[in-house]
Amino acid sequence: ISSENGEFEETRLANSIAIPRIERYREEHAFQTGSGNGALDFLPLDCKLMLNSILEYPVSSLSKYLDSVKFQLLEVDLMSLLKGLDVLGNWEKAIILFEWLVMNDTKDKLDNQVIELMVKILGRESQYLVTSKLFDLLPVEEYLLDVRACTTILHAYSRTEKYDKAIALFGYMKEKGLYPTLVTYNVMLDVYGKKGRSWNEIVGLLEEMRSEGLQFDEFTCSTVISACGREGLLEEAKGFFDELKKRGFVPGTVSYNSLL
Repeated sequence: ISSENGEFEETRLANSIAIPRIERYREEHAFQTGSGNGALDFLPLDCKLMLNSILEYPVSSLSKYLDSVKFQLLEVDLMSLLKGLDVLGNWEKAIILFEWLVMNDTKDKLDNQVIELMVKILGRESQYLVTSKLFDLLPVEEYLLDVRACTTILHAYSRTEKYDKAIALFGYMKEKGLYPTLVTYNVMLDVYGKKGRSWNEIVGLLEEMRSEGLQFDEFTCSTVISACGREGLLEEAKGFFDELKKRGFVPGTVSYNSLL
């Protein structure tokens, strides 16, 4: 009985330390993050304690702190911890934690949900370089990521000029039966357009898009025309533009600007 009482008192003490600090932090940042009462109720106690510690460390020294609590950190629910950081507006610390997990050979602790959450955060915050570096280390084929996550990684590869990586990932997506969205195809059009000497591949993507019933948008049009411009394919650009208009596409400012 005394042992049980001791455990109860320890738990109550931990709660009394961690929860008020988190609540105070949440109140101070409520306007900025939009987090209201109960926003962190999903966190287990050990996550609240770890979150409390992470919040108190500055970004510059956070990695060293994570090194010092490696074993405790790997025992908590990482999904809840990362989500808690994001809820509080600490997306930068969430990314640092994710980087630490990838760099410290703890990839076995990462599952599809954790990676999809972090890809969402990385994409939302336009962290293209970080994303491309992390997924050079994380083998995407070992996870069952959804189309949205894969498209975000494709976009990061495109923005960091890793065109062959993007092409390989796109091929892997189709092999696994994932259906590319309009956004996915637009990213790949941009990849081939920037890579250069890829007009046949661009034409192939456009045919795929039509066969899937996808309607071209402004980004589709401007990306293809810009790709033609880089290669000096002026007749191809004009032919593509005229064909779009015949099909009922109404060009906007972006499309016309790409023709200039």
